[in-house]
Amino acid sequence: MLAPGESRSYVTYYGLGGVTIAAGDLIVGVTSPAQVPADTEGFQTFSIIAYVQNDGEGDALDVVAELRLPRELELVGSPAKVALGDLPVGETAQTGWQVRALSNAEGVYTYEVVVTSTNSETNRATRTIEVLSPARLQVLVSAPPALGVKDERFDPATFDVTVFLRNEGGSAYYGGTFELLHPMLELLPGQSAKRFPGTIEAGEELSFKWVLRPQAGYFGGGPLGYSLRITSPRGEQTVRTMSIIIPLLKPKVWVGEPEVAGGGLVREGEYFKLPIWATNIPDFLGVELDLSFDPERLEIVGKTLDISMGTLFVADGETPGTTRWTMPFIANDTGQVLGLKAERTSKLDNAYGTLLTIYFRAKKAGLARVSIDDVKVIIPEAILDPSYFEVEHRDVLIQPR
Repeated sequence: MLAPGESRSYVTYYGLGGVTIAAGDLIVGVTSPAQVPADTEGFQTFSIIAYVQNDGEGDALDVVAELRLPRELELVGSPAKVALGDLPVGETAQTGWQVRALSNAEGVYTYEVVVTSTNSETNRATRTIEVLSPARLQVLVSAPPALGVKDERFDPATFDVTVFLRNEGGSAYYGGTFELLHPMLELLPGQSAKRFPGTIEAGEELSFKWVLRPQAGYFGGGPLGYSLRITSPRGEQTVRTMSIIIPLLKPKVWVGEPEVAGGGLVREGEYFKLPIWATNIPDFLGVELDLSFDPERLEIVGKTLDISMGTLFVADGETPGTTRWTMPFIANDTGQVLGLKAERTSKLDNAYGTLLTIYFRAKKAGLARVSIDDVKVIIPEAILDPSYFEVEHRDVLIQPR
């Protein structure tokens, strides 16, 4: 019975294995767990409890209970022999010992409790206990060695770090913590850096993962380190260090892929649109741009009507009404787009989008080059020339009708 406010804690190892009883004038009963783990760290003990009842015709004098253990089991904190004194007829005495299984123990072992008295026959009860090998956790970490680049972005945009756990010991593993440390990487929303797998039974396997990506504003250019910190049930920590190679995202102004309405190839006589991109440019404000194209194979029929403002000037707080936009001069006879100038009212921390889109008509089959002849990127307090970024042109393949 518990008094108000009182609490009591109990620890058991895999349940009791029942009671072994040896009949006689001195009845001996012994109980202990059926299974215990080997003690690799010197703190796990279990109880062996003995009950002695006088079933004889007179008092038993100077009763002594002695625990006899195999060498794989070790007594902790008390002597093997316990004096129970005189035991009247019908009375019962109880005693107990704390025992640990040595770290190299594994298998089934037999111990005995011997009860003696100066005026009664000796009696003994033997019992077996199985010692399980300790929990032994196998930890494997799987993650890609590197990211790639596609369309001037990291590919894939995220990556998985998967942890596989297997308990290869004979006892349950419980209470461990696994924490991912990722200084230049970020977890996708909704995830916790710490994982608590709970109890992992002997032979059981489980896995969990984190999904990460490079931090916003990081342009790559080398390996990024991260690590898995494992805290054992006893508080000891180990750290596994990994890394992933992040390629460099270079600042770039480039001519994109041609796009045909409904998809497919560019064919002679058809219209298609061609986006001009600016990607991975920090502190972007605007651009000054001159282009050229093959006048024999391409034309801009509507001239400025076939030029539309790019996404960098109609997003993130900008509108066509707030952007300072100067339409270029179109010369179809010489294949030139001259004097485009556009500037936002506020900078972009990292520009990724189109500067403009041009709608061309494919006049003649063949390979038509669209080139960036002159470009300057406007940032606060400076105008950058192509020595600060890459420029990429485009050859458009026009199929015959």
